[in-house]
Amino acid sequence: LRDPNGYHEEGGKRAVRDPLVSIVVTNYNYAPFLGECLRSVSNQTYEKVELIVVDDGSTDNSREIIHSFEGSAKVLFKENGGIVSAVNAAFPLIEGEIICFLDADDALFPNAVQTFVQAFRETSVVEVDWPLKVVDEVGIHTGKIAQKAGHAWARWALEMVFPLPKPEKRYGIDGFLWTILPLVGEVRELDEPLGIYRWHSRNWFANRPLEERVRIGVEEFDFYFQELENWSRRLEIPCDLEKARGNSWFHMLAQALEDLEKEVPQGSTMVLVDEDHWCAGPQWAGRKVLPFLEREGKFWGLPENDQVAVRELERMMVQGARYVVFSWSTFWWLDYYKGLASFLERNSSKIVTTERVKVFHLHPPKGS
Repeated sequence: LRDPNGYHEEGGKRAVRDPLVSIVVTNYNYAPFLGECLRSVSNQTYEKVELIVVDDGSTDNSREIIHSFEGSAKVLFKENGGIVSAVNAAFPLIEGEIICFLDADDALFPNAVQTFVQAFRETSVVEVDWPLKVVDEVGIHTGKIAQKAGHAWARWALEMVFPLPKPEKRYGIDGFLWTILPLVGEVRELDEPLGIYRWHSRNWFANRPLEERVRIGVEEFDFYFQELENWSRRLEIPCDLEKARGNSWFHMLAQALEDLEKEVPQGSTMVLVDEDHWCAGPQWAGRKVLPFLEREGKFWGLPENDQVAVRELERMMVQGARYVVFSWSTFWWLDYYKGLASFLERNSSKIVTTERVKVFHLHPPKGS
């Protein structure tokens, strides 16, 4: 039996059957990527998809591209006001039971909606997350996967929080939603990448230095956690705010950088083993940074074996690397690459171990 909210009884549980899915594409001056994004929504294998496009006051030729999709999409043009104002303006237009907000520089794979819809079969699910493949400006896969970078939400849960609060400083919407909505329902995480995340020169966040990105991230999540405290109080649900901050990636990274400031001198060269999650770049706070593995200054992937890892580290030592830093997400390397761990024991001094970083001071190669 289907009820007025679009659900039916299945196995004794209320479940969604073939729900309408609304994909809301927000755009601001992303004309070079916009067509690919909109086509990726139009080409979904799942049939019941509603496309809504919100242009947030673009000054490039985005309008021309959007007009070509008007027959198959709801279109809204507005003055520039940021991502929060864009999704707030779009929300009254949305008819779907499941909603996905998509940046215009990203795109979905054809099976994306068909895949994530299955995770919403029980109405206790409020959020489904999936990885995205990271590509460069021209769409070439960088080899990196952005975990928990794609999201879809149950409409009934979003109706609780919309319109979203607009703070004084700019922030995204995903972090706010994944901080608040788990208070009222279940979160499912998928393993399969269902689209692309584009890292490019026009990205407002990606092009900033590491320390600035961390500062912005901490400010942003402090805002989310304040909202979490407010919602927890409103819903009378216990909330451990300090635990939330302790598990925050940006707060952990900020503390890790403080640890490194104390232990790695300015002017030195350090090998950063983080699988490029920090996106530190070639310089950080007066220190030269080498990713590991490294080719022409860029992250090259994981070592095939211990021999490759040791050989590459020896090469970097000859080139002047004097510190090796393991981020918390790569502590497992020291168990997996046992030969590398043994090499570090013989050729370095461990100067600090915290919950966030392990720092080794390399002994200069003989003859250097």
